[in-house]
Amino acid sequence: MAEATGTRLPAAPNPYSGIRLLPLAQRDGLPPVDGTPLAGRLTIKDTLVGVELVYKLYPNCLNHLTDPQVVYYVAFSKNNERAEFVVGPGQVDQFAANIRTYAMAAGNFFQFGSGPPPEHVVSSALAVERAMGGDLKGTAQALGGAWYQAVTDPEVVVGWVADVGGAVA
Repeated sequence: MAEATGTRLPAAPNPYSGIRLLPLAQRDGLPPVDGTPLAGRLTIKDTLVGVELVYKLYPNCLNHLTDPQVVYYVAFSKNNERAEFVVGPGQVDQFAANIRTYAMAAGNFFQFGSGPPPEHVVSSALAVERAMGGDLKGTAQALGGAWYQAVTDPEVVVGWVADVGGAVA
């Protein structure tokens, strides 16, 4: 089982709680912070199908210059060179223990791109997340947003046309 190594800074009084894909957490809004100190970075290493997984967790803090207190960590995949998750200070051990599962989830979400996924993909993931939480209104709003974003994205529309054209031919 993987563990987070490094010096842990104390948690802020009202820290972020949970583990979420970064684009989903950003869409809903993250708690305010005033910086990322040089100290307090954590590392998680494990292997998946013979490949070493390495995540760096960067603390986002209040009082980062004088008395840093962690509000949340941003988990950066060294393998994929992208920030993938937001992790609450109370969930670091859970994230480390399940790092393989989280790495696979990030791979499915981000796919092969190194940048952020298209907006309709983020909205679709929010719809699933809200449906699993029993939020019917939030699910409908996110799903409606996903469809609107998809039909107004020229790349998506061209892809649909090409798919239909290939199926008809």
